[in-house]
Amino acid sequence: HSVFIDSEDLSGLDVIFDIVKTKVQTMVVYLTRDTLRRPWCAGEITTAYLASQAQVLVVRLPSFRSPTEEDMKDLPKYVDETGCSLKQYGISWDHVRTSFLKLFDPKQTPCINVINSAQSRLQYEHLAEAVKKGRGCKLF
Repeated sequence: HSVFIDSEDLSGLDVIFDIVKTKVQTMVVYLTRDTLRRPWCAGEITTAYLASQAQVLVVRLPSFRSPTEEDMKDLPKYVDETGCSLKQYGISWDHVRTSFLKLFDPKQTPCINVINSAQSRLQYEHLAEAVKKGRGCKLF
């Protein structure tokens, strides 16, 4: 199985977005306090929902706080685009908003809530089972 792990090397976002679009079968979105505030994360999630056939799964950590209704109305203020503009990759704020709404909809996106580190093994097993029930367990 191939696994693609996102990194902090943002020099090739077009390559990362292309990998998500063409090679990722299952995307696991690891939601921490700042995940959705990072433009490259918002771009990858949006690409997975709008431009690929990837199944998206969410692992939500206790530190994560969903964007408020006000944040969703003003995503350019919520997402920190310092050093990275999603517009240059053809990703609009409407696309991001639509993707975030899908991300939070349990009917469209399975979610595992991590309660504490003592339960992390059990949470991992649930995630592995969810991936297996999806389109296979290949993560690129």
